[in-house]
Amino acid sequence: MSLEAYVTNLMKERNPRGFDAAFAGFLSLLEKLYLKGVRKRRARETANAVEAGIPVISVGNVTAGGTGKTPCILMIAELLLKEGKKPAIISRGYKSGLEKKGGVVSDGKSILVSQKEAGDEPYMMALRLPTVPVLVGKDRKVSAKKAVALGADVLLLDDGFQYWGLDRDRDIVLIDCMNPFGYFHALPRGLLREPLTALGRASLFLLTKSDKASDEEKLKIKRVLRHYGRTTPILETAHSPSKIV
Repeated sequence: MSLEAYVTNLMKERNPRGFDAAFAGFLSLLEKLYLKGVRKRRARETANAVEAGIPVISVGNVTAGGTGKTPCILMIAELLLKEGKKPAIISRGYKSGLEKKGGVVSDGKSILVSQKEAGDEPYMMALRLPTVPVLVGKDRKVSAKKAVALGADVLLLDDGFQYWGLDRDRDIVLIDCMNPFGYFHALPRGLLREPLTALGRASLFLLTKSDKASDEEKLKIKRVLRHYGRTTPILETAHSPSKIV
């Protein structure tokens, strides 16, 4: 068994024993250090946050891993286009060629870089939405300025819940019904990127893969969400194939 598989299995264990308990304790110490770093980074970025000058909608989550952010971004962009808006998508472009220096994947007229430079998901979004500018880069404040210069009147911030350098008008938080709260521990003891108290910042909760969870399981999830966001709207969504390629 690989270390990654072992740690993943340990995350699921509520009452580890023996060596597992000792190793879980070590991970808990790392968890505390990780959360301390998150608090410092949030305080620093929030203090220096800037406004884009146009509405910003963030789509993110509180757990590591995929929860369906990209399909959600695509759906919102398509809805905005139907309303006559001019959205632009801003993504970090994780591990892409443009992640560090930043750049424009699509200017809303044509795709300007390769898939390797753009990153898989930004490139796919540019293909799916040929009239929507897509920008990538670690410094999303710079990307926001470029998007505004391209004529955007709404910014969609991909995976932006833990990016505090850019003010936003709405925080849409996706909750995966298959593992909603990351085993209730932060990395590396669990999968949470922030404490669950962060859910209080959400403007809207979207339950993803809700068709795979029972009514009882969804009720338990909603109870936790209501604890942190008493009046925050909760919507249920499901992923389904649209066609065979």
